[in-house]
Amino acid sequence: MALQAMPKLGRRHVDHQLDGNSFMLGDRLSLADIPIGTHLYRYFNLSLPRSPLSNVEHWYERLQSRSAYREHVCVLSVNSRVGLSSDLI
Repeated sequence: MALQAMPKLGRRHVDHQLDGNSFMLGDRLSLADIPIGTHLYRYFNLSLPRSPLSNVEHWYERLQSRSAYREHVCVLSVNSRVGLSSDLI
């Protein structure tokens, strides 16, 4: 689920978990980063009011620096990933 959909306490928990860590469980990317990391691209590219979450924002920058994240997550449209035609939307 995207951070905006998480309860406020959940968003703060994620931000707190990242305090002093490069990734969710420390200095290395792990499976803990993948589920929420896949939603960050969409979250940060939607026009939504957001509370500042500096640790999450820095984490997102670190994820974006990874070629696999850019290639497989940072896509122009979710529809292009699932093969839907824009006529059907």
